[in-house]
Amino acid sequence: VYILDFSSLPILWSTLAILAAVILVSATQLAKSADIIAFKTGLGRSFIGVVLLATATSLPELGTGITSVTMIGGSEGADLAAGDAFGSNLFNLLIIGILDIIWRRGPILSSLGTGVPLVGVLAVAGIVIAAGGILIHQNISFASNWFVSPVSIVLVLVFAAALYAVYKEEKHSDHSETEHNYEESSLTRAFVVYGIAAAIVVVAAIFLANTGEGLAEAMGW
Repeated sequence: VYILDFSSLPILWSTLAILAAVILVSATQLAKSADIIAFKTGLGRSFIGVVLLATATSLPELGTGITSVTMIGGSEGADLAAGDAFGSNLFNLLIIGILDIIWRRGPILSSLGTGVPLVGVLAVAGIVIAAGGILIHQNISFASNWFVSPVSIVLVLVFAAALYAVYKEEKHSDHSETEHNYEESSLTRAFVVYGIAAAIVVVAAIFLANTGEGLAEAMGW
């Protein structure tokens, strides 16, 4: 009887592809449900994009990060989690360039709302703080006996301040013009679809972290 070797490269790469496809399909549903929620609540797409869409699409990083530091552990797990978080930010910036090619309505950056530049500036501030915290902890003995780094606390506060700033900006923006009208759509159904899709993304992300670790070991990385 032939037994599948789940540690073999073909199986690992196939698993990685399947999980990526699952996340892609779920992300499509997340985007549509978030757009409906933004329309029905009147909170604005930038705010909903940060609170719901960006949070949900970052769940893979959260899932892989938690799995990395709890199941893999040690410096290897920490490196995997941090590399995933920073690498995701880098790839997300690449996405802007790719979307501009697909957009075909002129430069996509010229079509963005007033809240998006604010989100970008606040995101850069968060990245600078996180990177600075890494350099500080690597080079000096700073709060080494603390349960949690002060830098991590600052990052949480920066995120909360960013949410408030984007919310205030969206309140002063004009949302009267919209390409999609969701008057007939159900807000409750949108939240349900969002929750289900987000849960699928989390589960897939956990398996993705284990698959990534298996690939790293199998290929000697």
